Amino acid sequence: MARGSHSAHASLARLIGRYADGVRHAADRAARNLGPDNVHDLRVATRRLRAVLKAFHAELDQSGLEELNFDLASLTRETGPLRDADVRRRLLMPLISHSMDLAPDARRNCAIALEEARTDARRELRLRVRDVPWQERMARIRAGARDGRLVKPLSRPLAQLVGQFLYGQLRDLRRRMGRRRLDPRRLHRLRVRIRNTRYAVEAMLPLVRLPRDPLAKSLRRLQDLLGVAHDLTEAQRFLAIDPLPGNIGATLADFLDASAAARLRDCRRRLHALAIEPPAEWQRWLARKTQKGNLG
Repeated sequence: MARGSHSAHASLARLIGRYADGVRHAADRAARNLGPDNVHDLRVATRRLRAVLKAFHAELDQSGLEELNFDLASLTRETGPLRDADVRRRLLMPLISHSMDLAPDARRNCAIALEEARTDARRELRLRVRDVPWQERMARIRAGARDGRLVKPLSRPLAQLVGQFLYGQLRDLRRRMGRRRLDPRRLHRLRVRIRNTRYAVEAMLPLVRLPRDPLAKSLRRLQDLLGVAHDLTEAQRFLAIDPLPGNIGATLADFLDASAAARLRDCRRRLHALAIEPPAEWQRWLARKTQKGNLG
């Protein structure tokens, strides 16, 4: 392996190992305290590692990659119920407390229902993080990410891999933003793709000594735009699957329906405009020379 290729190979291996350490540290903090911030940090660390693995999947040993992705997906799935309970409380409590003229008893009953759901989910996850399978999974993630066989000899220079990945991702995002029908489900999938692309950008560009902030910030702004609409549709979903006491859920649902409809219209309008004229930070990556793998 040539010296430059060996250096790029080692840089990618170190990056994956560092992100796996981030998952382990976040899991340790969550195990000590399953507060909303710690659970969120664990899920973000897991997503960041998965985004890097996906971005470089062709350069990785497929057997080791499959095992890592399985354990990371299990981690995401097992923390999901508590995350849902946290988000449900975060989204609905302000509406109950400030946006409606409710009797104190009604507000108290809603708060109790939301807190009980979180308590149940936290109790279940606490049992999991103390169990042997959870500990074994965390050990496998760290060992798998640091396995010297995971990163194969790179098929192309790292700069070409990064350029071609970003060209493909941004072109795909642009196509999806321009779709005529952007219902809440499609907008959610688009938001996830934007988020994962941002995570990959934040990991990749420093590897090739390019500034990550302009493109990453552009993607973050787009993610935040869709995040507001996603919060409203999530609140609608929570009310549908687990109604609140009395007729409060129905009243909240009417308010959310109107708010979500207005926000979704705004999202569609802005996404269609960006599909026609992408942000300036995207232009260098969407240029035809990038398709050929030239970062210049």
